Amino acid sequence: MHMNYPPASRWLRFVGRLRAVSFFGLLSLSILLCSFWIIPIAIYFKKAWLIRWMNRTYLGVAHPLFGIKFDVQGKENFSNRTTVMVSNHQSWLDITTIMLEVRYPAFLAKKEIESWPFFGPAMKVVDCVFVDRNDRRSRQKVALDIREKLARGVDFCIFPEGTRSLDGSLGEFAGGAFRIAADAEALITPVVIDNTWWMLNKKGFRLFPGTARVRVLPPIDTSLPENRDYKELVVRVHGQMQLALEAMRLEA
Repeated sequence: MHMNYPPASRWLRFVGRLRAVSFFGLLSLSILLCSFWIIPIAIYFKKAWLIRWMNRTYLGVAHPLFGIKFDVQGKENFSNRTTVMVSNHQSWLDITTIMLEVRYPAFLAKKEIESWPFFGPAMKVVDCVFVDRNDRRSRQKVALDIREKLARGVDFCIFPEGTRSLDGSLGEFAGGAFRIAADAEALITPVVIDNTWWMLNKKGFRLFPGTARVRVLPPIDTSLPENRDYKELVVRVHGQMQLALEAMRLEA
């Protein structure tokens, strides 16, 4: 069920703003407390599991506390093979949903985050890759870094729309994620998320309780000859995800 966003009631908007401040305030507090011991230990000893444990512990408490629920279907489509998850992007909640409820991958992040105290180094420990979208050479290095990590068995999640959707519609896909996956002969696993666009919309700093709905679609094996053309994969996967998104909304 979709919420009318933004809500007409000033009271609901106020409560949504208060909920968002509380959610991210508690997140900041937990990072601050962990920065004295867990994060430095994880960074120094390169223990990615400590960072993942910290995130899962906080989110496992914060999500239900703030009324964030999940409806996830299709996880049986994952296998032991390395995969590039290709997901639509509606909200910051997409990241926490994937980490906690789907499969904990590495992410592609903005270059500026790399210099943030504790946060940047911690993301490096869990194999995240940073990209400067204004620098072509940076994008080329990113592709090499991701291919190297995929070869080591690291799963990746990439949002090919490049930005969050204001209204939940599916935007155009860039081809970078598909080209990287094809070059690495990795699986591409489409992941479709809905409802998060109004639960935490990028235009307004307001958090509303709701159910993040996720559908994991069957993977595409890019090592097969029929799946080698990454440009064709862009069109095919976009179509599959659009149909899945429409079907999810008919179910609601």
